[in-house]
Amino acid sequence: MRTAKKRTNRPAQKKDKKPSQKKNDIFFKSAFEDYFCDMLRFLYKDADQIFDLEKPISFMDKELLEISPDRNKKGGTRNADMLAKIYLRTGKQELFMLHLEIQTKTNPKFPSRVFKYWYRLTDRYDQPIVSHTIFTGVPGQQRPDKYHYNMLGTELSFKYKYYQIFQHTEEELLQFDNPFALVVLVAQKEVLSKKLTPIELHNTRIKIIEKLTANGNYTQQGVTRFILFLKNMIHIEDEELNTKFEQQVRTLTGEKITMGIIETEKMLNIEEGIEIGARNTKLEEREILVKKLIVKLAFTDQQAADFAEVSLSFVKKIRTQLEKNNQSKN
Repeated sequence: MRTAKKRTNRPAQKKDKKPSQKKNDIFFKSAFEDYFCDMLRFLYKDADQIFDLEKPISFMDKELLEISPDRNKKGGTRNADMLAKIYLRTGKQELFMLHLEIQTKTNPKFPSRVFKYWYRLTDRYDQPIVSHTIFTGVPGQQRPDKYHYNMLGTELSFKYKYYQIFQHTEEELLQFDNPFALVVLVAQKEVLSKKLTPIELHNTRIKIIEKLTANGNYTQQGVTRFILFLKNMIHIEDEELNTKFEQQVRTLTGEKITMGIIETEKMLNIEEGIEIGARNTKLEEREILVKKLIVKLAFTDQQAADFAEVSLSFVKKIRTQLEKNNQSKN
């Protein structure tokens, strides 16, 4: 006869959940959007001579979704890819296609997908399309940079530029006077996080914030958004280390950021927000999430739509309501 196990009344310790890969992808894409001009300067040595970065950049995620090669396949589209309309110094507009391969191992069909995007966009807009790929996997990740087709005398060769996040070392990235280099460094540590101790991850987070705040050119809002990106991509469950990190941020920013980074993160409850979109729960809950993304983190309409998994028109409607409310108060 089996004896019943004695139950204990000790409350289970609540442990911070590690961010899902889907949430990381959204944060990663948002960081690329936030630092798009800096990314161009990072990837192209003469970016300021090639691109007119003083003119507005338009992101065309909706258009990209419409021509996605993977749209009708199981698993949906690759929401990490980006399409931006930018101006050249010549005065001409250019469509810049950025492919983010957020995988440890490169899909063998990836070059074909890059080519399909290119020819569909070329056919649709009848103007030059620049394709650039960023691989965000492990150091030894395969980095195909061409698509080749040859059958019965019909031959095609398509080549595109690429960057892999481990092309630069941590030391080299910290030497750049470019915030996008810090985005790359965060991506590196996220990939290596399972091999690093919490102390090593904590020290890296401190190095990054020290570099970000060193020249004082970044706004409080900008630093806050980067910290949220940093804390979610380089996740640490040790509350003592998280408290030390928050204290260090306060010191580095001269007490300008004192709202409590951990509390801000809990308030946003990003993981729950994504689950809300996935479960298609109450409309009021999604409205609350979108309002927080707009007001507290100054997300763009597209970023808020991606994050909360709602339509762009839904976000724009909420933003209009918020603006009307502010006007009536004034």
